[in-house]
Amino acid sequence: MSDPFLMACIAGIGLLGGLLALGLCLRRYEITIFLMGISPMISAMFVQHNLGYGAYQATTFGSYGRVSVVLLCGAAGLIKFFQMQNKQPEKMPLPLLVFGLYGLLALFSVSYSLDQQFTLIRSISFVSFICFLFGTYVWLDEAGKIHRLLSTLFYVVVTLVTANLLAAILISGHTWFRGLNRFCGLWGHPNIMGLFSLISYPVLCWKYYHSTAREKWLVLGVAAVLITMHVLTGSRSTVLTGVIGFSVWSIMMKRHVRLMSIMLFAGLGGIVLFQIFTPSAFKRGEGKESSITTLNGREEFWIATLVLIEEEPLLGYGYGIGGKVWEDPRFQGKSHLWAGSVRSSLHNGYLSKIVELGFVGFSMWFLVILYCLWHARRLPFPYVRAFVFATMSMLMVLNFVEEGISNGAKPGDLPFWIAFILVLKLVATLQSKPIESSYRDDQPGQFQPEWQEVSPAR
Repeated sequence: MSDPFLMACIAGIGLLGGLLALGLCLRRYEITIFLMGISPMISAMFVQHNLGYGAYQATTFGSYGRVSVVLLCGAAGLIKFFQMQNKQPEKMPLPLLVFGLYGLLALFSVSYSLDQQFTLIRSISFVSFICFLFGTYVWLDEAGKIHRLLSTLFYVVVTLVTANLLAAILISGHTWFRGLNRFCGLWGHPNIMGLFSLISYPVLCWKYYHSTAREKWLVLGVAAVLITMHVLTGSRSTVLTGVIGFSVWSIMMKRHVRLMSIMLFAGLGGIVLFQIFTPSAFKRGEGKESSITTLNGREEFWIATLVLIEEEPLLGYGYGIGGKVWEDPRFQGKSHLWAGSVRSSLHNGYLSKIVELGFVGFSMWFLVILYCLWHARRLPFPYVRAFVFATMSMLMVLNFVEEGISNGAKPGDLPFWIAFILVLKLVATLQSKPIESSYRDDQPGQFQPEWQEVSPAR
């Protein structure tokens, strides 16, 4: 059998498999959402761990697998969008259209990017992610699909928690970060494991209040495993923002007494524990410089980033180029963190967006998020409102010290942009036809088959 024939057979099988998967995604759109949710893990599972600081592995099979899944979900979203628009045309909200233009700007940045090949791959993946979001928006044409959407996110969380737990048991040597006392699971980095844990909490809180008594035990079990793994990561930023997220959830649900009691107990207990025994996983630096509060060189990153922004303020250096900017000779000879790789991080999501697409791109990206947060207060369903505010506030705070909001390649992206879509859809629905007040998202099983209009006679 010749190699060309073998490759043709493999390509044919892949094409048939892709068409079958696309059909399933269109038939049951929750499958599309689930696949998009687990796609970051597909890439992370094939990355070789323990390479050492400043070492980044070349593109692996997992990278191609993740991109393929994202392209599949994007195609499913685009087809779903045109199907629903053909069936019942719907005006797209302006923020979603602006976000689409942001994706086109990312594609345009290939022409001037510092790494054109990498920008092309990342921008195509990002545009596919946007197509998925457009499909999700039009798919949400019934109130009951809110429950199905958030339940699918719960299944994603359970799947990924189970995968990391099994990895910790079966291949424990590959789940700890570079020989240090920090758990990273299958994600390859403890901060990514912390990000996944962080973004899972609002999903688990929502599911807990929409479960039967028996199902609540499953949610509590998943939460216990997740919190344990989260603490073992030693990710200080995600632990702190997790506390912020819980506080926001409690405020949204108007449970101030419970919030103050738990925060007081946790605060005093945390202070005592960290004064007596500071876990080594939370320390940074060595010897006398070892500390739990150090920024670990991030402030140097940010100062250097401001210099680069001054030089290319309008359109930046290309979408998704990451730490590629550190290849500039001015930044060479520094520590291992200045690796000069597209896979390294600038450790500030806001500055990263400006470096990539300048103030033009950053303004488009940031304004649609602000619009979403401003209008989220109008959401009629308390648990959906709490989910949106907790999810978005946590990642926006985390984005000051990590790149918490990305292009669909990180575990926090799907819940964040799902929250964005929920706000746009519910606000648009309220403007066109007020939702019947009898619909309550805090009573499982009470979901109406369609959006209910308020009768003019009432």
